[in-house]
Amino acid sequence: LTHIRARVSQRHGQQSRRLHSWSFAQLRAFLEYKGEECGQRVVAVDPRHTSQTCNRCGYTAKSNRKSQGVFMCGQCGYQLNADLNGARNVRDKYVVNLASLGTSLAGGSLSDGLSSQVSQET
Repeated sequence: LTHIRARVSQRHGQQSRRLHSWSFAQLRAFLEYKGEECGQRVVAVDPRHTSQTCNRCGYTAKSNRKSQGVFMCGQCGYQLNADLNGARNVRDKYVVNLASLGTSLAGGSLSDGLSSQVSQET
C-alpha cells in the first residue's frame, strides 16, 4: 500500500477520482485472486462512518474522532484507539452482511448455530 496513490498521474475532477480508485480496485482484484487461491472469500464492506461510529453504543458524529489515533464517543464516553474502533465497526458490518445472507462466521447456516445453542441450554 506504500505510495499507492502516487502511482497514478495527478489530474483534476472526475478523472482524478477514477485514477485514484483504480489502484484500490487493482488491490481488491489481487486480494480476491489470492483469496481464491487459498480457499478464502474476500468481501467488500462499506467503510462509510466506521471511524466516526461508536462500536459500543452506535452513536455517530465527526466529533467522536478527537485526533488521528483517538476515538472518544460523545454520547457514552467510550474511548479506544481510533483504528481499533473502526476495525470493530467493519467487522460488525461484515457479520451483519453474513447474517442477512443466512451464513454464520463458521460457514454454516445461522439457524443451525442458534438451534444448537438452544438445544444445549435445555
